[in-house]
Amino acid sequence: MTGYRIRLAFFDVDGTLKAERDPYMYLHRQLGAEKEGLAVLASFLAGQIDYDTFAQRDAALWTGVEIARVDALFAAVPYVPEARALAEALVAAGVPIVLISSGVDRHVRQVATDLGAAEWICNELLTEDGRLTGRMRVRVDWYSKGRVARDFMTRFGVGREECLAVGDGRGDLPMFAEAAQCIAVNPYDEQVRAAADLILGEFDLAAWLAELVDW
Repeated sequence: MTGYRIRLAFFDVDGTLKAERDPYMYLHRQLGAEKEGLAVLASFLAGQIDYDTFAQRDAALWTGVEIARVDALFAAVPYVPEARALAEALVAAGVPIVLISSGVDRHVRQVATDLGAAEWICNELLTEDGRLTGRMRVRVDWYSKGRVARDFMTRFGVGREECLAVGDGRGDLPMFAEAAQCIAVNPYDEQVRAAADLILGEFDLAAWLAELVDW
């Protein structure tokens, strides 16, 4: 434990609070564009395109899809139960939670509403007349979560020593670097496991929360 009270908690969404790790590939699978989506992802991972190009090409594969269908698909993604319990307990203890996601607003907004998040930020799928336009406004890429976390720390008037970060993947490492305490949820990468102070599921959540409230 850190020995001081947490006053702000940052959460990733996909793979952390919700079971699907990749919201983009999830939509591709559900909408019949998995092959094309994998090709776009491969180009990005190979360094052939930048993040914005990757995002626009992904969004283009969903052009014309009704937003009601997208919303329903995301609503069907189950929560990671213990991660949700952690977020809800923090809110109940008076600790604001902020969702920082490189996922999409049709999903993150749902989670923010469910959990009573104080703030949230992610990428925006542009819409017109109830359908996706095939364009995306990028607000959080795979590399910018640290900068975004610092912006929120300034807005909330808290220091690093008062912040908790919760995530699951390499994209969360810059956010981990800005928080005094970090929790990894089902980490699939050894670098993420090594950067975390605690692994969810490997410690007594109830006891940890009790200590949080008593600080």
